[in-house]
Amino acid sequence: MNNVSITGRCSSDVLKFMTQEGRPIVKFSLAFDSRLKKEDGTKIASFIECEAWDLLANQTYDNVHKGDRIGLTGHLVQHKFTRKDGSYASIIKLIISSLEYYERKKVEDSPTAEIKAPPPVEEEDLPF
Repeated sequence: MNNVSITGRCSSDVLKFMTQEGRPIVKFSLAFDSRLKKEDGTKIASFIECEAWDLLANQTYDNVHKGDRIGLTGHLVQHKFTRKDGSYASIIKLIISSLEYYERKKVEDSPTAEIKAPPPVEEEDLPF
């Protein structure tokens, strides 16, 4: 059985692509605390690449943002490949089957979060 549940924070922008068949796919990275700690007791963060397809891809793209705390359920896949230098490598991805929203990124953390109203214009400043 290959079933994974994990909670963490979206650590990258959610990128959306379309397959040649027209199916939507999104990719992003999830940061989560590992069970390991540094010598000073601080937690060590780990990261996993995540993908969602079809309707879940569209919902993820529209609703998940960098910094959001989310819970994911899905299965793991391993992709093996050859690097440009000829060495072999692999990456493990989480293919998402369900997603839960736990906490939105605080609006104050976003550079565009605070939209300020333009300053008031005095009638004498109007050109007409």
